[in-house]
Amino acid sequence: MTGVESLVLGLSPALVYAVAAGMGMAESAAFVGLLLPGETVLFLAGVLSGLHVVSPLLLGGVALVGAVAGDGVGFEVGRRWGPSLRASRLGRRVGEHRWDRALGAVHRRGFAAIVLGRWVGVLRALVPMAAGMSGMRYRRFMAANAVGAAGWVSVVVALGYVT
Repeated sequence: MTGVESLVLGLSPALVYAVAAGMGMAESAAFVGLLLPGETVLFLAGVLSGLHVVSPLLLGGVALVGAVAGDGVGFEVGRRWGPSLRASRLGRRVGEHRWDRALGAVHRRGFAAIVLGRWVGVLRALVPMAAGMSGMRYRRFMAANAVGAAGWVSVVVALGYVT
């Protein structure tokens, strides 16, 4: 076994759960998903569940809570500060075309954009904020968010588990 394998397999289950939940949350709440897609972390955690380092059900549960909570924060950030955030230095680095793509998807597809946006890295990070900026109702957003997150977490953890 290599040093990296030993290190990864020696991780505390509590740390794996915390990172999976934290990354799921940070990804949409703080632009982290533009730098490190959450599915990479979640997939690797799924691999650890396949190696019996962590429970796949508990992993899925904490990742789901993190993903839903992070998108909820992203929605509120977009609702409260969306236009000023978009005009900020960070918002300009994201790029006008990405903002337009996310807002356009929310305006055209609504519920489906939230569910399907979960599967595209850059949209996963921007769609919650775009939904908040668009005036979408919070309850509708959260329903779509929960559906999309449940499917995404289940598939990514399962793929890691069987790898």
